[in-house]
Amino acid sequence: MNCATSFSILKVLDAMKKQERCYETKRGLYNEEAGEKRRQLAKWFIQIMKLLRYQRNTVAIAMNILDRVLTVRNQIIFSNHLIQLAATASLYISVKISEQLVLIPSQLSDICKGLFSSTEIEQMEFDILKILDWRVNPPTALSFANEYLKLFLATGAINPNERDAISNIAGDQIFQAITDSDFVGFAASRIAFTAICNATTMLVDVKIPNVLQVELLPLPLENQLLG
Repeated sequence: MNCATSFSILKVLDAMKKQERCYETKRGLYNEEAGEKRRQLAKWFIQIMKLLRYQRNTVAIAMNILDRVLTVRNQIIFSNHLIQLAATASLYISVKISEQLVLIPSQLSDICKGLFSSTEIEQMEFDILKILDWRVNPPTALSFANEYLKLFLATGAINPNERDAISNIAGDQIFQAITDSDFVGFAASRIAFTAICNATTMLVDVKIPNVLQVELLPLPLENQLLG
């Protein structure tokens, strides 16, 4: 066990959890109809991610931005035009934060088949930045999972091969949760840890490191991640 490395990772996790509080989303934000809209928007994000070979984390950030905007401006949910524009601008912001290949507004307008002009996208981007007080780079469940796996590895709970296998399974579960409105309002750190635990029990007999025992508090709906 590398104590110095473990301590360093724990400090990173502690800082991420403090930062996480600034990016909380609201439970129960979406009813069934609104949840279906969100699912379709997430599906569109994923299509763009695959087309342009973006990271999953870019989608995670975009979804967090959109959820927090709708928490403050709930009336946007009821307008198909506005919620799609807000989603487009959220993705635009996320791409600028996370990716080397950045879309310009005119390209996004083309992807939207002219539904929104470059000016509309840029204006909504500015509105979102003001609404969220420029807090648009959250620690995501995927980034938390990466740190948890580093800690599992540093404490000797898993080996590198097991880490890779767990990462793949947990990553799929986390991405499922990110794009499912039922998980809006749950802390990214809890979603990540639950997915890691689910994946480890599916693959190997892993003892949770003592330094993480506090994380083993029940998470409502956690079994849905296994679906």
